[in-house]
Amino acid sequence: MKKNQTIKVLLAAVLSFSIIAGVTNSFAENTIEPIIQLENKKLEGNLANATAQSTDINTSENLTKVKSAMKSGSITLRFKFNNKIENGSEAVGLLSLSTTETSNKYAVLGVKRNSETADQILFERRSNFGPDIATSSISLESNILNNTNWHTLTYTFKETDTTNSNMTVYLDGQNVGNINVEYTHFNKVKDGFNIVTLGGVEVGTNPLKYPMNGSMDIVQIHDQVINDDQIKELHTPTDVVELPEMTKLWEKGTKINSGEESDDPDGVAVSMYRIPSIVKTDSGKLIAAADARKYHYNDWGDIATVVRTSDDDGKTWNENNVVIDMPTNSNFDKSRDFIEDGYYPNSRRTQSAVAIDPVLLHADGTTYLFVDICPESNGAIDATSTSAYEKIKGKWYLNLYDRQNNRYTVKENGVVYDGRGNRTDYVVQGYNAETLTSTSNGELLKKGVNVGNIYLNGSGTKSGELHVLKTVYVWMFTSTDDGETWDQPRDLTPYIKEDYMKFVGTGPGAGIKAKKADGSTRLIFPIYYTTNGVGTNLGSQSSANIYSDDGGKTWIRGESPNDGRIVNKGTDEERTITSQTLNNQKGDSTYELTESQIVQLNDGRLVQFMRNTSFLDADRDYGVVQYAISEDYGETWGQVYDTDIREPYCQLSAITVQADLDGKGSKEYIAISNASGNEYSTKTLPHDTKKSRKVGHIRLCEIKGDELNVKYDKTIDDGGFAYSSLVQIDDNHLGIVYEKEGYIMQYMKVNFDYLTENKVNVFSPKVKSIKIDNENKVVQANDELAIKVTFDQTVFMVNGQTRQLDLKINGTNATAEYVSGSGTNELIFKYVVKDNDNGEIAVSIENDAIIDTVYGQSFDKEKNNNKLYTIAYIGNNQADKAKDIPLANARGSATIKSTKALNALDDDSLSYWTTNVNGNGAYFIANLKSPSTVNGIRYLPRQGNDEGRITSYEVYVSSDGNTYDKVAAGTWMASDGWKSISFAEKLNIKYVKLVIKGAAKPSTTTQKNAVASIAEMRVTGTSTFIKDNLDAEITSRYSTVRLSWNDVASAEQYVISVSDQENGTYEVIKTIRASQNQNEFIYECGYGKDYYYKVTAKNNDGILDEQILHDTQVSFDGLKNNSIINKIFEEGNQTFDGQRVETLQDSDINSDNHSLQDLKLMKTGSIIVKFKRSSTDSGNSALFGINTATSELKGNGTYASLVIMNNNILKIIYGKDGSQAGFINNTLSQDEWHTLVLSIDSYQYCLTVDGQEVKVNNTGSFEMFSQITSSINSVSIGGQNGITNFKGEIEYVLVTQEILTSQEAIDLTTGYTEAVNKDELIKAIQSTKTINLQEYTNSSVSKYIKALEKANMINEAARPSQEEVDKATKNLMTAIEELIKIAYENNTVNITPVTIEDEVNKVVVGFKDLEEAEKVLKNDAMALDIVKKELKKGSYVEVVAESSALPVSDLSTTDKTQLNEYLKDIEKDEDTEIGQYLDVSLAIYAKDSQNTSEKREIARLDETSLLLDFEIDLDEKFNDRGVTIYRLHENDDGSKTIDTLYTTKENGKVIFESHLFSEFIMVVDKEKTSEVKPSDSTKPDGNKPDGSENPNTDNPMNQDDKTSSSQVNTSDSTRSVEMLIGCMGIAAVIYFVVSKKKKEETR
Repeated sequence: MKKNQTIKVLLAAVLSFSIIAGVTNSFAENTIEPIIQLENKKLEGNLANATAQSTDINTSENLTKVKSAMKSGSITLRFKFNNKIENGSEAVGLLSLSTTETSNKYAVLGVKRNSETADQILFERRSNFGPDIATSSISLESNILNNTNWHTLTYTFKETDTTNSNMTVYLDGQNVGNINVEYTHFNKVKDGFNIVTLGGVEVGTNPLKYPMNGSMDIVQIHDQVINDDQIKELHTPTDVVELPEMTKLWEKGTKINSGEESDDPDGVAVSMYRIPSIVKTDSGKLIAAADARKYHYNDWGDIATVVRTSDDDGKTWNENNVVIDMPTNSNFDKSRDFIEDGYYPNSRRTQSAVAIDPVLLHADGTTYLFVDICPESNGAIDATSTSAYEKIKGKWYLNLYDRQNNRYTVKENGVVYDGRGNRTDYVVQGYNAETLTSTSNGELLKKGVNVGNIYLNGSGTKSGELHVLKTVYVWMFTSTDDGETWDQPRDLTPYIKEDYMKFVGTGPGAGIKAKKADGSTRLIFPIYYTTNGVGTNLGSQSSANIYSDDGGKTWIRGESPNDGRIVNKGTDEERTITSQTLNNQKGDSTYELTESQIVQLNDGRLVQFMRNTSFLDADRDYGVVQYAISEDYGETWGQVYDTDIREPYCQLSAITVQADLDGKGSKEYIAISNASGNEYSTKTLPHDTKKSRKVGHIRLCEIKGDELNVKYDKTIDDGGFAYSSLVQIDDNHLGIVYEKEGYIMQYMKVNFDYLTENKVNVFSPKVKSIKIDNENKVVQANDELAIKVTFDQTVFMVNGQTRQLDLKINGTNATAEYVSGSGTNELIFKYVVKDNDNGEIAVSIENDAIIDTVYGQSFDKEKNNNKLYTIAYIGNNQADKAKDIPLANARGSATIKSTKALNALDDDSLSYWTTNVNGNGAYFIANLKSPSTVNGIRYLPRQGNDEGRITSYEVYVSSDGNTYDKVAAGTWMASDGWKSISFAEKLNIKYVKLVIKGAAKPSTTTQKNAVASIAEMRVTGTSTFIKDNLDAEITSRYSTVRLSWNDVASAEQYVISVSDQENGTYEVIKTIRASQNQNEFIYECGYGKDYYYKVTAKNNDGILDEQILHDTQVSFDGLKNNSIINKIFEEGNQTFDGQRVETLQDSDINSDNHSLQDLKLMKTGSIIVKFKRSSTDSGNSALFGINTATSELKGNGTYASLVIMNNNILKIIYGKDGSQAGFINNTLSQDEWHTLVLSIDSYQYCLTVDGQEVKVNNTGSFEMFSQITSSINSVSIGGQNGITNFKGEIEYVLVTQEILTSQEAIDLTTGYTEAVNKDELIKAIQSTKTINLQEYTNSSVSKYIKALEKANMINEAARPSQEEVDKATKNLMTAIEELIKIAYENNTVNITPVTIEDEVNKVVVGFKDLEEAEKVLKNDAMALDIVKKELKKGSYVEVVAESSALPVSDLSTTDKTQLNEYLKDIEKDEDTEIGQYLDVSLAIYAKDSQNTSEKREIARLDETSLLLDFEIDLDEKFNDRGVTIYRLHENDDGSKTIDTLYTTKENGKVIFESHLFSEFIMVVDKEKTSEVKPSDSTKPDGNKPDGSENPNTDNPMNQDDKTSSSQVNTSDSTRSVEMLIGCMGIAAVIYFVVSKKKKEETR
């Protein structure tokens, strides 16, 4: 689809030229070497520069070669211009021949660039003064050369006779024209030429003629005509696709004028445009919509909805058209641009009603526009779930409220009625009771006088005396003239918003017109809504849609993909959620689905792509796009799938497109645009890192089945990129509007060739890697290094001088020389290591060489955040981890950006720890696992960004964490590679401190001080923690156990397993790689479990050592015994009256094992308090506090307190500074017991009160444990100096070094320490004793057995939790209720004699009604659901039993052996042989109609709940023999179970029954056996179905490998019974069909 250049050849010459079409013949396949090759020419448009750059070509020898090439040969030039011609034209000489004798004698190859008309390729000769000038030109399309792109131009001259040459011209891979040139044309001048010039024509002392300002990458002269392949190779770097067209659709300052009072009458220069939507109308016009956020960028305030239209595919756009601008109150500050001034007072940005989040759809001549409307408020967060309407006689009416919250109703003509139904004096001006909106946008009149606006409710003078409910409304506008004018909006809110929803909003993006199977159409808009939001909490979000089947007259909300969604599938935590019950306050945060886009596939299915909260999942490095599929046009949705597409919590766009991307014809793709986020995101970094809205992609995808596959992925913007909206322009182009950095709304028209091309981009090139061939990076003196700099696209490197690469070797500057690569994506340089070089070699791309792309986009040094790339180490590998010793923990000075010190120990190079560098205050301490001999450290800087890389340092060591000795100091380069320091060995070291004296910071930073960061930190030396044998320990906690162990020499992994018996079966619960540097594991086992734990050290050779540990600790007692402070107040001694304060000194601390010194050393841990406030406790009362002798705490205070404030919320307060840290919104009520757990790790508080958890991530502004110093002298309970004493009761105060897990804290504070009640569980287990499992289907029995086993395990456990008991009870009762009985009914499927070669044989048997059919499918709820959906759509459904006759040779040796052993066990192994081996499965097919032959498989079953009879017509030779059918059924684990089936033989048929679909073997007596009576029958238990005894249960057999299968004859007879049933008013036929297929087709 590459755009063809329109070529027109023009000749303007004194001499007459004839134009002929010619094709350049190919020469030899081998590449022809050039006779001249020049590179790296920088041309400045003046004579001196042109002369200097032409020195190496301007020789007599080369002059002869150039003249010869113009007769028979080739000339190639790769070049670019520095600028574009904006007005007029410019002739440029690329290569010329001239003479010093006269200025009028020259020949030049060049081009002419034009601002308005076509560009041209020129060939000009001048031999004398006057008219003796010959010029030829080839015209191109406009702007082909008038740009700053790189181009390749080749002239080939082929001598046709002694006087003529044929000149063919190639530009960027395209043959653009042929010209027949008389060689004698040059005879008048050729002998006199003595100058060759690049970049113009040298004409004596005159200024340079036809000067060029630009660059030349290569100049090649060949003495032969090069062939097509060589031309293609030369032109490949510039033979690129059409450049995207880009327009600033909106930008900061683009004005709107809605005529709103107090707005600038000349229009408001909008602060920011957001939330794009774009569609193409039937007439070909583009309509784009957006928010005009007039004074700031937030989701509230003065925001209007605007549209712009384009008639030329987006090249130009018409003026802003304001669709809706809701009223703004009088006290809204319009005096400034809040973004520009950085001015955000809360009281001055919310006093306006809002129109926000537009979404467009064009269908059948009408354009629909949906927007969210919010009355004066903070927008969505202020919404309420209360209904804003009331329904009277089937019709919705809008409610209004006065200041006393009395309710009113707006009825016909805008007349307002009070709550008793009385007409008032109020009228809403221009109100339409059908649309629920008004032409005045809510102006309220009272007796004809304006009394404000119903959408304003604050303190401003425009607030209505009555106002609407403060919630969110969804309005729909329509236009029938392609967006020029818009009808009065309709309020759809009461039709789509339920009372349980706090918020309902648009997708946003674009809607679709879906085509249904019956030919009708459905309009569909994406929406999302929230539930369970309280206060300012928005609630939990779920994507959905609304649809209309009547052209937008009525709208219905479809289900959400969250309705019935199964989460944690396949785990013990598996459960089903709904959008209504979704609650992110109760652990559902990662399941939220928000803004979305919906597309329809060619097969009719809908796919909804959704923004979501998957980034919150701690196991993910980043969020991903999720999608769901609907089979019924959006009414219901299937499961939610993950993609591999990054999703930084930003609205995406998705559309289906038809395009030919591979040259094989047009087909369907899904185009998805979205931001990819921060490439350095990782799961150990905070969520903000995963939510970075930048780097925009368009991906072209296919869906096969339910699986989405990305076929092409193109980065279209490498900067800031947020919301976007896609549209297909034509067969070759997409259009996209997106939010770009700098407050710009960008429009881009891009062709599919560009989206599928990976060599070029419109933005500056980026370094992908810089490396040498040596993988371990260790080099020696005199080594020659080939340094390969790889970019993300093709680049050109030109500077007109020596091309070099800057190096830094241990801080000393050096250079590497250019070798090759310009015109590719990899530049290669050479450097020879010198004898005096040492240390680290790093590369900088900071020199003056110009590196740019084919589109002229230069390498941006400012965006190259990495700056210095480590490529090698001289002599030793500083990245070598062989001498590292184990580290247990880490801490440091206060972090910023919510990073953790432990990030530096996590073996993840992308995560990091960051702190401010403030004088000597920045430090990082690594805690060793055991006292060790230390001789150095290794440090890995932050990756991808040089900010914070440490440049100067000091190193200290300590054995006790208090006294440190300085052992090293120095500087580092700010490169990205590992750094190492060596110092004299220090013994018995437990702590190593790195003090940061200096760090790199961006040149653009405004920070007074730099930040410092560490990606990874290691200590080198010899560790006493590494031993030959395992030495593991177990520590009991509240509901968990902590397992710890030493490092074992040569161990590669540690495996943790658990069992309830010491010699029992151990289940693996955790595998930890040795490289993870983790030597402890906390297992959430539950409360008081009596478990055994095995710790195993392993490597590839096997087990090195293992140890079994026993945990018998009682839960809460274990927690108390491990606490430093364990103050229990017995009953009768729990009262604190406001005077009592308990002060603890060293002697009062828990036991002999702990002292106040242990508290001094605490930097992390948990405070646990159980208390009850009295009714006289008025707040500001201290529960617990620490005191120091000097002012060393936060704010130079001497105490820190955990305080209940007078507003009944919990805070930490520091003395003197008055700093406070609030934790929980829920009030701590009086006269009720409360339990709180305050846990603090190295970066986060976690407070849990009465089972509710609140996290505070930013601990930089307040700390408790981490501020405790060595001067601490006491702890107080119930009060503290400077704080009011507590009034109430305190049962206990615990302070422990343990950081309770989230679940532990929740369970403890909700009282999970009581004895459990197992009565219902025991009752449920006992009820199972009367159940006969033979009567139920296998799958339901399997589920039942699992539930029973779990129930027994919980019942036998020593101390399970009540939650575990209740869950096991519920699951067992559910499994019992869901046992499915096998129905014994006369439903016969006849299998006639068939051979393996037969095609299809159908026998149909029907059912009386849908209930009968459901019996077959009852065992598979998913299949039944699929069938119901098909029936609902009007499809006909076939339930088909498919039978395959199989060769006995297909029966595996294992199956034969198992069958023989089975028959021996039942004494049936004598004198028998296999008569038939067959396979039966159950498939479900759907057809569009009853009579059509085309059908599609929609499900396949292995089992039904209906016992079916199967008949097989016997070959006559089996009539007198005994026959038995055996079933081989495959289990879930791959093994097979053999069953004897109830078998009868009657009237030449053998009849057997089964509810499982699998493999069957018919075993017959050998001929010598006695005759079996036809009427005899047998069941596995020897009884008939009616319970009477069976007279014959003896059918012996035996079959060895040599016995061949019996073949049965073909029969064409069929019989069918059809049944007509009704479902949802739609008729469908359901029947069984037995068909014969090959085994490989049916299994």
